Amino acid sequence: MFRNSSLIYSDEIGAQVADMGFKGMITEGAKHVLGWKSPHYLYHCNMNPKLKLLLRDYKLSDDICLR
Repeated sequence: MFRNSSLIYSDEIGAQVADMGFKGMITEGAKHVLGWKSPHYLYHCNMNPKLKLLLRDYKLSDDICLR
């Protein structure tokens, strides 16, 4: 599982991560990027479908952080 410091993701980054041998990546689940999609599903990289993407749920993370 790969995670960069800011949870930045693009398909190009995903392809490079897959080329390094990682099977998954944790990324930011920002609402302005997801639109109507949910961060609660497992997604994959368009350029390399074998790379699975786990999205951070910012609402849940903020709720846990503020407790």
